[in-house]
Amino acid sequence: MQAVHRSIALSLALVLSAGPATADPADSPVPDPAAGAAKAAICGGCHGPDGNAPNPAWPKLAGQQGPYLAKQLKDFQAARRSNPMMSAMAAPLSPQDIADVSAHFASLPVQAAAQPGAAGSAGERLYREGRPEDGVLACASCHGLRGEGFTIGVDGGFPAIGSQNGAYLATQLQAFRDGERGNDWQGLMQRMAAGLTDEDIGALAAYLSSLPRGPAGPAAELAAQPAGGG
Repeated sequence: MQAVHRSIALSLALVLSAGPATADPADSPVPDPAAGAAKAAICGGCHGPDGNAPNPAWPKLAGQQGPYLAKQLKDFQAARRSNPMMSAMAAPLSPQDIADVSAHFASLPVQAAAQPGAAGSAGERLYREGRPEDGVLACASCHGLRGEGFTIGVDGGFPAIGSQNGAYLATQLQAFRDGERGNDWQGLMQRMAAGLTDEDIGALAAYLSSLPRGPAGPAAELAAQPAGGG
């Protein structure tokens, strides 16, 4: 386990070496989760009334990092992320709406998978250790050992992916790998996904969809430490 932690610390130091992103205070309204609940009512049609999308092809929003959700909505508005339906849904939202809706979904509990995956699976090894010879760093470097994600370092933070719908995860990894999605920080996900095969993506999606998402764990603790002096 110490070797895994050292690998995560090294990978995270590389990721964060450029320093934290800065936000424009004028574009940072105070979130109101209660107001967001009313504004997000229409979102429940696809993402579930409790933020746990029943269709595995759509993402669960419950328990997701608020800054990450806000960034995605802004990216849909600005066409930095392509999805005609989501762009249409996001278009009329004000900065306050985005803050409120994001805070609402972040406050909801994500539904864990009914059956955790077997320890030692190919997906778990790839998630925790990566495959450096193919340029694939440990996914846990940025997303946490339990898929919890965290909000430091870059615009929008690193999303929580434990207990996420597997079909959605697979689609997004393929999109990053194939150049169909490019709203990631400095092309990080595109570079990481470039070395993944279809089999890798299937294994990762299966593992993550069955990984019970936890509170801040070892990866987040490592992230809180100075990374490479940055």
